[in-house]
Amino acid sequence: MTTLFKDVFNPSSIAHMGQAISQVWSNFDQPRFIALASYDLSRLEMKARSNQIVSALDDTLPSDFKHATKILIAALAPVHDIDTDSSGWTNNLASEAGIGSWLIMPCADYIALHGTNETIPENFALSMEALHAMTKRFSAEFAIRPFIASMPEQTFAVLQQWVFDSDKHVRRLVSEGSRPRLPWGIRLQAQVLDPTPTLIFLEQLKNDPEEYVRLSVSNHLNDIAKDHPDVVNGIAQRWLNEMPSSPQLAKLVKHACRTLIKQGNRSTLAIFGYADAEVDVTFTLVKGVIKMGGSVQLECVIHNPTKSTQALLVDYVVYHQKANGSTSPKVFKWKQLQIPPGATETLYKQHSFKPVTTRTYYPGEHRFEIQINGQSCAQTCVHLRSGL
Repeated sequence: MTTLFKDVFNPSSIAHMGQAISQVWSNFDQPRFIALASYDLSRLEMKARSNQIVSALDDTLPSDFKHATKILIAALAPVHDIDTDSSGWTNNLASEAGIGSWLIMPCADYIALHGTNETIPENFALSMEALHAMTKRFSAEFAIRPFIASMPEQTFAVLQQWVFDSDKHVRRLVSEGSRPRLPWGIRLQAQVLDPTPTLIFLEQLKNDPEEYVRLSVSNHLNDIAKDHPDVVNGIAQRWLNEMPSSPQLAKLVKHACRTLIKQGNRSTLAIFGYADAEVDVTFTLVKGVIKMGGSVQLECVIHNPTKSTQALLVDYVVYHQKANGSTSPKVFKWKQLQIPPGATETLYKQHSFKPVTTRTYYPGEHRFEIQINGQSCAQTCVHLRSGL
């Protein structure tokens, strides 16, 4: 039986959490906490389960935020007891020594719920202390965002200190927690409009010794690229010029520019050596009509009529039919190649219309377009039918 992701929050892990709190606060009503946090758990999705645990903490911890926060910090598992997977995220659900792994999420959200109360200034410093401790065991990237949104200057000042922290999870939080468009997290609209305040963090972390941290920097830049492509292009060019022999930085920059590359941004492609292509292209589909769930073979013949070798980045775009009759483009990577003078290359690709959870296919015309170095070079179409 497949284990669902939401099941990281289950009766057993909730009971463990209650036990960990009871060990540091003898007045904790553990049975009530477990009953509240576990109520009708099976019908809830992951975020709803976490929110229910937050509510249970709210009902059973002391009303005094300072007292409650100190209890949660004391109940955390020792850092060395928490294992990490290849991405750097913790993967054990509960350490016998205390609260760890995904159980950190509701604890951090509890801090965000109460710590952003600006009428009690001392709550902020205590909240930062708690999130600093919690992110070492898992991540507080979602919980830091309400503080950025409501108290940006104070929070950015703390993040600036954390840039130099000895713990990689804390340094990663600086970049990941301040991403403008972090998936699952609240959108930081002020940073979407103006990313300037976080750029200094990325500058300071771009050469971090941990790939885990550098990956966050690239994802942060990719977020910015969706709203400010020229800003990211400028940073990418400058970083590559400053450290042209650094393979780590080159990898970071290319990953940061992945959205712009897929969009065919001409300035971005030029940074990576892809000039405007001078090629002759013939593009065909083996089948003109296919049934739902089937596949179509793409054939692209590319000829270089010039006297110079050309670096080519070949993608194809599918304009998927939507329910209302309009179309939605999706870029698919195909191939990178160096094509010599006078040479001809033939590329083949199988494209499937098999249903996937992230896309619903509708009958009708689906247009295919070849994109080389960001330029549309040729197109054709296929008709998708419900049945033949």
